[in-house]
Amino acid sequence: MKKKCEIIKEIIQIYIIAVMILQLLQITKVIPDENNINIVMLLVGVILYAITFINERYCYNWVQIAFVLSTIVTIVLNFNIETIKSVAYEIFYIIVLYGLAQRFVDIKIYTIILKIIVIANTIFIAVFGTMYFVQGFTINKNEFFNIFFYNINNGALLAFTSILATNYLYKINKMKLLLFILLNICNIAFIMVSEARTAILLLIAFMVVSICSVFIRRINIEKIAKKIKCLFIIMLVAVLIPLSLIILKENYNMNLDKDKKIYEFENMLTEISSLRYPLWKYSIQAMKQSPIFGIGAIIGERTIEKVPEYLIKQKFSAHQVTILSRNNLHNGYIQVLVQHGIVGIILLIGFIYGQIKKIYNVKAKNAFMWYLKYFFLFIIIANLFENNLILSNSFIVYLIWITIGVSSNIKGKITVGGKHAKS
Repeated sequence: MKKKCEIIKEIIQIYIIAVMILQLLQITKVIPDENNINIVMLLVGVILYAITFINERYCYNWVQIAFVLSTIVTIVLNFNIETIKSVAYEIFYIIVLYGLAQRFVDIKIYTIILKIIVIANTIFIAVFGTMYFVQGFTINKNEFFNIFFYNINNGALLAFTSILATNYLYKINKMKLLLFILLNICNIAFIMVSEARTAILLLIAFMVVSICSVFIRRINIEKIAKKIKCLFIIMLVAVLIPLSLIILKENYNMNLDKDKKIYEFENMLTEISSLRYPLWKYSIQAMKQSPIFGIGAIIGERTIEKVPEYLIKQKFSAHQVTILSRNNLHNGYIQVLVQHGIVGIILLIGFIYGQIKKIYNVKAKNAFMWYLKYFFLFIIIANLFENNLILSNSFIVYLIWITIGVSSNIKGKITVGGKHAKS
């Protein structure tokens, strides 16, 4: 019986690693961005979960279960294929993937996943750089990115994740100094060349925190996290509440002369947010139809209905209109709010906040705790500009929920390979 349990454990660990490899490959056009492949992997995970459900003590809290129940209410109120598919992925992340990671992925396996991320990212950058060099740098950079990557933002986010992973691997003596420096230089260069704003913002934040930690010995990530939490509260009161009055105001009959200042202010926000602001504004207005449990996954067509016709015809480019008609809102928090309503956002953020708070309350200081605290801090920032919480197909979403599952077991000192990692 014990041998059988060990075999099942190894199969699940292989499955988790295989899922991550598949998601990493789908960042590039090495294999098709095919939903059927992902559905098969999802079903395999559900089967493995079902096999182990009776014998394993999966631990979930009431907030987690309440969110899952709220997503079912969302389906009932917004019954369509897209919403059913989206909720299926969400339940897979929050229940199945989280549960499997919690019970079967230890720090050794997680370290293997980080090694795979570093290796995959290095290969991608090497292949991309070689192809670009062979072309003699004559092809348009953005067009070349589209040839190699499905979405350059995912490629840049992978490079940033690789920076965190290489730092962790170096701290536990799994990487030589020269390789560590070389990989970080390549990652930083790729992020800057990609011009992906989210990854650049994360890189700047990481460099600032790292430099401060060198010159100010007393600085620690816990204090920074608390300051960021306070900053968010200040922003909520001083910026977001007044801004929400503008967002919620439906401007079908806006007078461009009378409301010129509001229009100019919103135009500035549009530029700063890389055309995301109108998407956020009109999707939130669409959510007013069902504010408690949200409007489901078909967000694009409901959003575009809220955009005044004069903006579509006179002010917005064809590219902007295309962005507005998509279901991805490029903001993890607004995505959950619009899709699952006020109940959904409170429950999901409450659950994630509770998991992250546990990590920051752990007193142990070692490489893995360093990695977790930085990882979650930057995921909080990244979701301001990308949907990395419940997107149906993205390597970073899989990594987030695996990481939450692994970190849920952490209580005290952590060892890797039987030795305490250096901090």
